[in-house]
Amino acid sequence: MDEGAANTGKLPQDDPRRRRPDTRLAREMLGWEATTRLREGLEKTVRYFDQSGFAARAPD
Repeated sequence: MDEGAANTGKLPQDDPRRRRPDTRLAREMLGWEATTRLREGLEKTVRYFDQSGFAARAPD
C-alpha cells in the first residue's frame, strides 16, 4: 500500500463507528486528564495537515 493511500476496506462487524476511549486508567494511575476540547483538537489537527501539505497530495 502507498504511504499516502487510505485503507478503504470493510470494517469488522463489531468495530465501533465512533471512538470513545476510556481514559479512566490514565487518570487513576497517572493523574492525567485531557485538557483540549474536541473542537479545538480537530481545528488544530486540520490546520496541521493543511500546513504540512498532506491534504494537497492526492493518491496516484
